[in-house]
Amino acid sequence: MNFASAKSTSYPNRTRTCTWAASFLLALLAWHELRSVSVAVAWMVGGLVLLEIGLSRKSFQLRVQAYIAFAASFLRIWFVNLNASGNPGEISPRFLTVMPLAMAFFYAYWRLYEAPEDRSESERKLHAADFCCWLGTITIVALMRFELPVDWVATIWAACVFGLLAVSWRSGRRVFLHQALLIGAGVLLRTIMHNFYERSYFPAPIQPQPPPKSSPDTRVLKSANGVPPMPAIGPTQSTSPPSTLPEKVSKHLWPPLTRRR
Repeated sequence: MNFASAKSTSYPNRTRTCTWAASFLLALLAWHELRSVSVAVAWMVGGLVLLEIGLSRKSFQLRVQAYIAFAASFLRIWFVNLNASGNPGEISPRFLTVMPLAMAFFYAYWRLYEAPEDRSESERKLHAADFCCWLGTITIVALMRFELPVDWVATIWAACVFGLLAVSWRSGRRVFLHQALLIGAGVLLRTIMHNFYERSYFPAPIQPQPPPKSSPDTRVLKSANGVPPMPAIGPTQSTSPPSTLPEKVSKHLWPPLTRRR
């Protein structure tokens, strides 16, 4: 009887170990086989699959693996995807890979928020749904920082603050209010450190420009206006520095010596 009970309790532990090992191996395989900008997207897709299976089968371990995949893909974009710039006039790989991640974060937030009975008590205490919502908002704000012109970043962030306030007022969810307050602080810092400190209404100091080179046309115009043209440097005119006194003496002494030989 005791052997049967111990055997029955060992099966869930083995199952958990196998699922963790399989998730880790798949994530490692995606890291080695895919392109650098595609790794975060693959991790996000795997996280969504784990989340859906975990919600349908009510498996807490699979949902935890999904949260780890979300966090890993979020951290990955700061080192790889947000630094991937494309060719001018084309949609950058940054936008093509980061924007789907932000939408996936909001989808995970919606799934967790709409299924409170499928979440455990630990997930409710740790606010797993709000965690995914924060990841999505920060991802979009960071994408704006890298995609928009530098002088317009604070303006667009301010527009996001008003949008989040409207969503919070309409839905009654305080998570969007907290995000609006945090982005508002970011707008203040960005405006002070960049728009005020880096930019000024005063023009830049005038740099001294080198004198323009004299061309044949300008010499003709100057001579027609009575201005003596500057002598042009041609192939017949030497540009070497003037000879020194020892060089002049050697020129006069050495030719007679060579003729005597």
